[in-house]
Amino acid sequence: MLGVCVHKYFCMENQNMPSFPFDSMDASFEGAEFDPSELFPALQVPSGVATSDSMEVIREKLRELDTHIRQLLMLMDREVANVPVMAMATAGGGAAMPKTMAHVRPLDPMLSSGANPDTDAARVIEGVFDGQHMVGPDGKQYSVPSNYASKSKLVEGDILKLRITQRGAFVYKQIGPIARDRRVGVLERDDVSGEYVVIVPDADGERSGIARAIAEGSDLPTTEYKRFRILRASVTYYHGEPGDEVVVLVPKDAPSTWAAVENIIRG
Repeated sequence: MLGVCVHKYFCMENQNMPSFPFDSMDASFEGAEFDPSELFPALQVPSGVATSDSMEVIREKLRELDTHIRQLLMLMDREVANVPVMAMATAGGGAAMPKTMAHVRPLDPMLSSGANPDTDAARVIEGVFDGQHMVGPDGKQYSVPSNYASKSKLVEGDILKLRITQRGAFVYKQIGPIARDRRVGVLERDDVSGEYVVIVPDADGERSGIARAIAEGSDLPTTEYKRFRILRASVTYYHGEPGDEVVVLVPKDAPSTWAAVENIIRG
């Protein structure tokens, strides 16, 4: 079903789908001879339903279909965000992945085989998230996809379990979230490195002065504040700009260099 468009409003490759225009359907079909099965077989109106009631039946079926597809997309985001794309092949040899499927990360066959994920893994490692990577018990760093870390709102100090499959796929799972504290700061971009940071003043009333200084490119006011690094993927997702207010999550009882972005309030 992946990558298949059953209707332009239900195309699986479009994860920001507009709501189906139920209200405009009535006008579109008014006065026209219409067989629901010609649009989509699942919309067949049961026999015996009066013509005047058929549109309401179709409405309800479309709402159910819309709900199921949105739930499926949410599951895809949550479950396969960190599974690498595998090559697709045909009987005639290797073939490029179709454009309509280019964004889809196929499930590792091991995940759907019913086998125990830990016993079938080549390696299972537990470690601590340091804001960018997972640090194993031997001190070795393991790359954590920034999109996964951003969507999962991983906080520095979270305990992760990494399963490296026999195919070489890295599958992460958060098994021990650290206690969190929510703070509000101002987004800033380093002109030299291009990295984004969040400036969190000790006094909430100082945020407006910091935001104004960043927007004007002037020196920050002389006030006490903390500076946290954040993932670029988080800023890109929320379309943040320097000077915007940022809600971040940081460890509650431990110092940290990194923060997880919970939301960005556009200025």
